[in-house]
Amino acid sequence: MKNLLTLKPLLLSSMLFLFIGLGSCSDDEIFVEPESTEQVAEGESETPGASENSEDSGEEGVDTSLPCDFTLANAEPNSTVVIDCTMNLEGTTITIPSGVTILSKGGSITNGTINFSEGTTVDSELLNSTITLGGNAPVIKDDTFEFAPERWGVVEGKVSDEVAFSNRDSLQNAIDLAKSLNVKTFEIGAMDAFFHLDYVWTNARGYNDRAIHLPSNFHLKMSNETFLRLQPNFWPRGYFVSVVEQRNVRITGGNLIGDRYEHDYSPITDEVGIPRNTHEWPGLLVISGSQDVLVDGTYMANSTGDALIVGAAGNRNDPNVLFNKNIIARNCTMHESRRNNISITDGEDITIEGCTITDAGLGESTFEGNRKIITSAGIAPKVGIDIEPFRGFEPNGDFINFEKVERVLVTGCTFTGNNVSSFVNYSGTDVVFENNFSDHTVGASFDDGGTKFYNNTLEANEKNRALNGINFGTFIVNVNGRDVQYSSGSEAIGNKISGFLRGIRVTGKDPIVRDNIIEDFNVGVQVDSDNVVCENNQMTTNRFVAAYGFFVENVSNGKFNNNKMILPRRPLYFKNLNRDNGSKITIENNTFESLEGFDLLFENVRNITLKQNEFKNTKIEERSTTNFVVEN
Repeated sequence: MKNLLTLKPLLLSSMLFLFIGLGSCSDDEIFVEPESTEQVAEGESETPGASENSEDSGEEGVDTSLPCDFTLANAEPNSTVVIDCTMNLEGTTITIPSGVTILSKGGSITNGTINFSEGTTVDSELLNSTITLGGNAPVIKDDTFEFAPERWGVVEGKVSDEVAFSNRDSLQNAIDLAKSLNVKTFEIGAMDAFFHLDYVWTNARGYNDRAIHLPSNFHLKMSNETFLRLQPNFWPRGYFVSVVEQRNVRITGGNLIGDRYEHDYSPITDEVGIPRNTHEWPGLLVISGSQDVLVDGTYMANSTGDALIVGAAGNRNDPNVLFNKNIIARNCTMHESRRNNISITDGEDITIEGCTITDAGLGESTFEGNRKIITSAGIAPKVGIDIEPFRGFEPNGDFINFEKVERVLVTGCTFTGNNVSSFVNYSGTDVVFENNFSDHTVGASFDDGGTKFYNNTLEANEKNRALNGINFGTFIVNVNGRDVQYSSGSEAIGNKISGFLRGIRVTGKDPIVRDNIIEDFNVGVQVDSDNVVCENNQMTTNRFVAAYGFFVENVSNGKFNNNKMILPRRPLYFKNLNRDNGSKITIENNTFESLEGFDLLFENVRNITLKQNEFKNTKIEERSTTNFVVEN
């Protein structure tokens, strides 16, 4: 029979998992020093040639490069052996007695086969690509696999494609081994290496198999000095690091760096002849069909496509397809992705918290005549976070949901420098965007149930002063001759918005705009909506060109109460309101002040009541009004 648990740079023994299942410990077992080690006589070592005890070995002055003067085969059962020397097995096979604990103090074991007996414990630092494990699967000390790049054949720095491919296999083999040994934490310290993937046309599972992929019940723990770099390549798709159809996975720390600025953007056609020339689909970290995944403190930059993708494992109409649930990205940085920094296309209960999301989709495109040349320049959508599950349409205008996104919270994040928008909820359900900072527009489109924008600070940079601070969803869309309203219930509450052309652009049905502070605008709130509520907002601006507080048209039913606005021109402009004779609009308890004495203008409106408002340097102007009532 072949040796089991072979630690080779490219391949593990095909019998690994069978054998591990027979000899591994349960998830609940904890490493404990064998009691028998306490019975060693004072001044004697547990094994000839070993250090006197684990506390003294590895002290300064010990030369761990010296050959060991003992063999593991002579270890006493239930003893502790300290490796603070170099043990070259020279191709031989040794068998370790039962209950032995092997600790590393800077030494090494290389070039041979070790047969472990039952109950053996070993430091993960001693495992490497040159030894083969047989017998019973050992217990890993402290339940942590410490990955040492040099011991696993990972070559750091710039390397050839062949070496970068070997790097990928070496790292993946170590991850697979750690999982087979029931290790929960896989730890990488200082490492800066390139990894190349096996590029073929395949599906999601195929790209996962070729990526650095993580298993269930697993923690990839990286340091600030851990750099996983994607080897420059020519492929338009793929995952770099992936979690596909897994549960209970943690990724902490580390740096994932893409090949955006070294990528080969030459035209390419897929296996069925479809051009894939835009090269926009790679992801640095892809999570799909998985549950209970946490990404914490990871830096992701320079993706040819997206930094983080929370995506689909298949068609949601197939009941057997797994979908993401309880996915958290916390305290991460996503920077300079060519497409989006984060794309969320499938899943439930997704949280993006405390992340820094910057400079998505930047770069000027180049053209030859009317033909765009594909380069590292940004490619649409070019958004900080894009929530965009794939949908189709029934002939009657109803959606066909091939993907779904439900219950997303984006909170405490900082968005700066993203090209087209900081945040877009294109078609997710129950999405909350709160306590964030953004220098760009945020908004929603075909969002089911509306999007909630709470307590955000939005400050337009110079590039974005002609845009809207917050955009609510659709108003009316004509699908096959039928008018459809796809968005309702959006809310903007407690936000501070400054420097945009329009503070809030309100469409959709049943929106709420409340308790916002809006400054430095041309239009404070523009409304094209039905059943709108705008209350307790404060608006001030010094812009003199076409400055309006509320600019309202094409509305049926609304409440505009307890607002306060000070601006040079018109505090209100209401036009073409209440198409339905049964609808009405109330404007109550507001303070309107025009610095230049412009009027509140009402044009082609009906069923409007103004009550208990305060007017400063302004008055009411009516044009074609019906049932227009002013009280107190």
